[in-house]
Amino acid sequence: MGRTRVLVWIAASGVGEGELVVLRWFSDPHRGWVPSPAAPLVAAHARGRGREVRVGELDTDADADVAGANVCAASYLDPGTGRAVGVAIGARAEDAGAMAIARDLTESWMAVMRSRRLALCGGHSGASCPRIGSSDVVFVLGGGPGEEPCGAALRAGSSRASVVHAVDADMRVVPEWLAGRTEVGVVLGSRVRPAFVRTMVNALDGVGPVALDGCGSHGGGAKAQGLPFEVGSDARHRPVVLGHHSAVARANSPRPIP
Repeated sequence: MGRTRVLVWIAASGVGEGELVVLRWFSDPHRGWVPSPAAPLVAAHARGRGREVRVGELDTDADADVAGANVCAASYLDPGTGRAVGVAIGARAEDAGAMAIARDLTESWMAVMRSRRLALCGGHSGASCPRIGSSDVVFVLGGGPGEEPCGAALRAGSSRASVVHAVDADMRVVPEWLAGRTEVGVVLGSRVRPAFVRTMVNALDGVGPVALDGCGSHGGGAKAQGLPFEVGSDARHRPVVLGHHSAVARANSPRPIP
């Protein structure tokens, strides 16, 4: 795994009996505060494992002897910027089953942490939409795919139909969908909400930084492309969450930023 991906166990407190806690950020003993914008994806993946799943924060400054819980945390260090993102799941220390689930889930997301390029398409970009059809995997957000030609790349007869996944507001994405994928396409469905798009892009950024392009981003602007925010094809894009700091930027803060 090298130096870019690491797995650590951190003593914590505040985990209820029978539950798993997916952390929004955590304090890595070597990397400091690490944000976890992928928490919605991790939590959705964790549901169905027979445990209550909560997204939140835990006290990771607790004394190891009295903490009562452990956090399994994995982080990825962007070689280009030196910034870290990660995923972390807490479970009660005496609950062997929950601890095993926490480790399994964390390791599965750690395995797909890497840099990627993400093409974001409003679904009606006209003839200047080549990136979706050449993507390694495509996510369609909120409803059916948009108009041609994005829709053409997603029809059942397409050679890439096996790597097209519909993602609704529950954000059920399994890490295997991203395994080995370096070019990711995101197509906005006809009923998708901008807040959901921002959350999804931010979450994908949380399993390795994404360089974000808009389909046909060399002309027309976000409004013409049907995108909920401006993107640039050359510069790294960090989506703003709820009008505050980007999730990845929180890594440089000595304390969590809401």
